[in-house]
Amino acid sequence: MTQIKKTPKNNIMHGINVCRLLSVIPWILLAFLCNSLYAQMYSMPRQRRQPVIIWSNDALIVIEKNGRQIKIGDIISRIFYCKIEARPNTLGISASSGNIIDVRLVGDKYYYGRSPISREGLWEDHEIVVDETSDQRGVPFKLYETNIPNLYFAINVDTGFVKNGEASCCSWWKSTENGALQLDEIIQVKWGDRPAMLPLKNNGKPLYAVPSMALPGLFPFLDEPIRIPGAFVLVSWKAGVLWVIKDGASSINRVIDLNRIGEDFVRGIHPFPSVILGIQPLPDGKILIAKRSEPAISETYKSFQIEPESRKPQKNDYAAAETERGGATVVYPEIEWIELDPLKGGFKNVDSALIVNAPFALHSNRDIDTFSFGFDPSGRLIFPWISPKINTLRKSATDYPDAPVKVNVR
Repeated sequence: MTQIKKTPKNNIMHGINVCRLLSVIPWILLAFLCNSLYAQMYSMPRQRRQPVIIWSNDALIVIEKNGRQIKIGDIISRIFYCKIEARPNTLGISASSGNIIDVRLVGDKYYYGRSPISREGLWEDHEIVVDETSDQRGVPFKLYETNIPNLYFAINVDTGFVKNGEASCCSWWKSTENGALQLDEIIQVKWGDRPAMLPLKNNGKPLYAVPSMALPGLFPFLDEPIRIPGAFVLVSWKAGVLWVIKDGASSINRVIDLNRIGEDFVRGIHPFPSVILGIQPLPDGKILIAKRSEPAISETYKSFQIEPESRKPQKNDYAAAETERGGATVVYPEIEWIELDPLKGGFKNVDSALIVNAPFALHSNRDIDTFSFGFDPSGRLIFPWISPKINTLRKSATDYPDAPVKVNVR
């Protein structure tokens, strides 16, 4: 266990902002180098408003407020009974295998902490080893335990991971005997045979991973994977493409293209609205998806010409992009609800009782921007999503000592 010194909160926010800025640079360059994509950059989806939903053992974990707050619901009693605030200096927080896991930047070092859901406020912290002398780079913003002992799934969609000349937003990390975490393997995400992310280098040395400029239609990805039993699902919110990664797999196990999006869209030749409106895991390991119809994606650009010709970007390109989004809503307003088995890749119709209160059409751009849903501990769909109330409040994690506490094991 590692004793951690405190650091001013401003340092953490500065570090996060730098990472966010670095992740945006490729898109800025892309907009000016590829004028035909300028309008599409403006129509990229905003950060999703939905909560993060994780089913873990007998608990439903809901992460809200940009990853700053966790609420825990009991599946048996069907109530939310606990609220936990993120600890100081937290970069990302997640839950899996009955534990809450956070990643923190303290001073110039990174740490991950584990706290059993059943033991209030008790954290065990260990260092994340970041080797700046080798050809590998990357720090996990979110970590997830797997079914394999000492193996963690990590995601960082902002600056990714680089190792042995490969780049990705996903990777495997292993804990050593003293609990320290080390990068083990990159999980390369591809569209066909082309990597979705590439290493950005300076003087031959990798700095971080960046989205491939040849595949702009894939981005952005969700900040977190969807956890299902024995696997993780990486989601392209824009293109509606899902990559299934089984625990410990060195490569992608399955790629699912919800709308069979074409090459010209992924390459950025044609602009298009986001395929996915909402996506959440179900208690049984399936995934519930609300998405746009195939014509809404493949036909919109034919009726609404928003692609600027070979010229410098103009201010009204933004308005044109907004027109396209509104046009798609007017001409193709339908919402398709599907249930996906990610491990088998099969779809089926959603039980009407599950989506009885869900919408089946969009009426305005506001419907798109505010679209959100989640579940209560019983598995009942909540639409629109409303942050759950807590029946019995516990102390927040910030009321406990910042230094790690030894967990008493019976």
